[in-house]
Amino acid sequence: MVQELAPKLRLLVFTDVDGTLIDHFTYRYDEALPVLAILKTLKVPVILNTSKTFPETRELMEELGLNSPFAVENGAAVFFPEGFSPRPERCDIVLEGYCGVVFGRPHDEVRKAFLDVARSYPIRSVLDMDDEEISALTGLPPERIPPLKSRMFSEPFLMEGDIQPVIEEFSRRGFRVLKGGRFYHLLSEGQDKGKVVEFVRRLYGGAVLTVGLGDGKNDEDMLRRTDLAILIPNPKYGYAPVSVSPLRRARCMGPKGWAEEMTHVLRKTLPLLSVSRET
Repeated sequence: MVQELAPKLRLLVFTDVDGTLIDHFTYRYDEALPVLAILKTLKVPVILNTSKTFPETRELMEELGLNSPFAVENGAAVFFPEGFSPRPERCDIVLEGYCGVVFGRPHDEVRKAFLDVARSYPIRSVLDMDDEEISALTGLPPERIPPLKSRMFSEPFLMEGDIQPVIEEFSRRGFRVLKGGRFYHLLSEGQDKGKVVEFVRRLYGGAVLTVGLGDGKNDEDMLRRTDLAILIPNPKYGYAPVSVSPLRRARCMGPKGWAEEMTHVLRKTLPLLSVSRET
């Protein structure tokens, strides 16, 4: 596969966060840090493409020392740091100096659709739960709950039983439902992580090799649109049922699997990246 992509010289890494770059239970990422350091040295952009909110992702970017674009709420918007080049032609929203290109509908529209459907189906929004219940479901400490609730484009929720009628009802209203590692996510129809890959790839232009890493069904669109797709096993359900080919399945979960797979990618592609270390 890599040999077929030999003319591509610029490496872009698109990665899910929970259960992929960071551990599903502990939220730690220690095992990924050595490989992240190598990628920084090579000036390879690591683009977080997550269901997390802007404040959650912004904080993680600071912790990891990343200064690349990042996408939030399952492809609802992609944010570019101040002074970033290449800069997108449009800027739909500015937050903390970040220029955001928005693909999703505003949260008040998503919320209204959710409440309408909730009258007929037993669905519960995470935003309507108290902090204690959310902490029990996610393992997050209390101080991490407000950023999780800071939704701008999507509604995370829970439901037991057959989700298909709910999916169909939302679809009739112009929305879609994605299954994440812990919650279902209600978002705009046509919004997905794959659009982030396409947008950023076009922005960089030239010869580009994209890598995608994810562990859930909501990563399928991203994995389908990257040149090298890597599926990380989830500790709750193993390998997600994604329809992506070719697909490489990591042996280990979370940041350990992420680090092993990115090490493999670098070993195979490093000779191709020698002329693309300048950004």
